Amino acid sequence: MRNSRWAVWLAVAFSLVVLISPVTVYAAPPTDLRLATSSGKVIASFTGAPGTTYSIWRSTGSVAFAKLSSYTTGAAGASGTAVAGWTEDPIGKAVTYTDTTVQDYMDYYYYIQNDTDAPATLSYTLPAFPPTQTAHGSYTQDTDRCAGCHSTHSAQGSKLLREATVDATCKTCHNGTGSKYNVADGTVLVPNGAGATVAKNAPAGPFGAQDGYVYSGTKPVTSQHQVGAKAINRAPGGNYQGTGPGWTDVLTCGSCHDPHGSSHNYRLLRGALLDSPAIQVTAYAGTVVAGDETARYQAGMNTFCAACHKDFNVGPGSGSTAPAETYTTTAGSYRHAVGVAPSTKSLTTAFPLEGPAGNNTDLVFCLTCHRGHGTTATGPSQSAYDQNGDSVVNGLDSTTAIKRADNMTICQDCHKK
Repeated sequence: MRNSRWAVWLAVAFSLVVLISPVTVYAAPPTDLRLATSSGKVIASFTGAPGTTYSIWRSTGSVAFAKLSSYTTGAAGASGTAVAGWTEDPIGKAVTYTDTTVQDYMDYYYYIQNDTDAPATLSYTLPAFPPTQTAHGSYTQDTDRCAGCHSTHSAQGSKLLREATVDATCKTCHNGTGSKYNVADGTVLVPNGAGATVAKNAPAGPFGAQDGYVYSGTKPVTSQHQVGAKAINRAPGGNYQGTGPGWTDVLTCGSCHDPHGSSHNYRLLRGALLDSPAIQVTAYAGTVVAGDETARYQAGMNTFCAACHKDFNVGPGSGSTAPAETYTTTAGSYRHAVGVAPSTKSLTTAFPLEGPAGNNTDLVFCLTCHRGHGTTATGPSQSAYDQNGDSVVNGLDSTTAIKRADNMTICQDCHKK
């Protein structure tokens, strides 16, 4: 009985200690990270909290981030101990780090880590493209970038766009004049190793001479996403009936990309599309000196494509099972599975996969077989069905389907028959 009483008293005492013990409040990770770039320099800025240690991390387009430096802010009204590259406003706790170890025309990604939290917490990741400030977000307070797309008193399009349409506004830079990305040719400027630049292939491929773009490539574009020409509900595997908000809209650059990058997705991809309200895409573009740009896809890209091509987003076993489809008139069609690793079938491929490992344990996804913008691949798709939305198979359905390689090269690369 005595032991039971002691047990009760100990339990009560422990409860009182828990109730009166102070709750540890950790400083939040910075939510206002911004990057300013110039030739050979990237300046990261954010608002810190007193007495908190922050570290800055950088990637050059791979999965691996490396820590550049750490800094501990001072108490309220005071600065922390000086560390090379860091500055701090002791009153407002505006903190900056200047990275002078960057090369122009390379792709970089940064995040800030709050090392005081348990566990450590991260800001969102932001891209930087020296030598110029990105026109699509992470703005400094005194930016002049807004005027690149908007005009306050003499706009030609809605939302104060400088040009009459979204696509025309995008083309003022992405036609090879204002951005390192020329989406008509499917090229990107990269360092040539001798202090200048050279145009090399970008992962998404070329749109070609459509919707007013001037194409200067040497190989003809054989298929592409038809920007400015087709309604979104014409997407193969999509909502052919056009029901629901947005499905009958004409495809534009803004259908896939958010010019302000508010979702912080890779390539400014939208965080919500049609009836897919929450899409998070993580990937990194890597720059090779005098070589084509590469991309490492981590997560979400397959979900993004499936926002329009819903019936094609089928899981393992789909090649042997006819799925119950929702949108198209091709119910009962067998689909190649996505979201399955080649290694589970003892297969290997050199084409892109989606996942963190960077090998054949990652997953087959839409961009394993297809480009995002357009292709110069030759040979019609042998699996085309109702590509033009007329519910019948005819000559118009023969297409290269934005494939990333000629004929059935992609199939053979993996299956090696």
